[in-house]
Amino acid sequence: MLGRVWREYLRPLFSFGPYPFIASMKHDESISDDEVTVEYMADHLWLTGSPDTVVEKIRALNGMVGGFGTLLWLMYDYGEQDEAWRKSMSQLADLNGA
Repeated sequence: MLGRVWREYLRPLFSFGPYPFIASMKHDESISDDEVTVEYMADHLWLTGSPDTVVEKIRALNGMVGGFGTLLWLMYDYGEQDEAWRKSMSQLADLNGA
């Protein structure tokens, strides 16, 4: 669902106007706007993957930005996966001080 939201809503929205927000999504200015795909976002911006992978990404991001006080979790389509949602929330909560 996140991929669909990116393709159908956020990507077009962030590409619009005199100051396109899409540029801030790129890890390298030489990347074309067309290369900022779902796969690119998953590889470079979104905190996705196994619990160990997500912990590693959170720690790297925390170090890169000099620390942060709060994480906001944006999630999609857990309507029929209540147990997975609860497990993910619990694991994220356990990262306190990670």
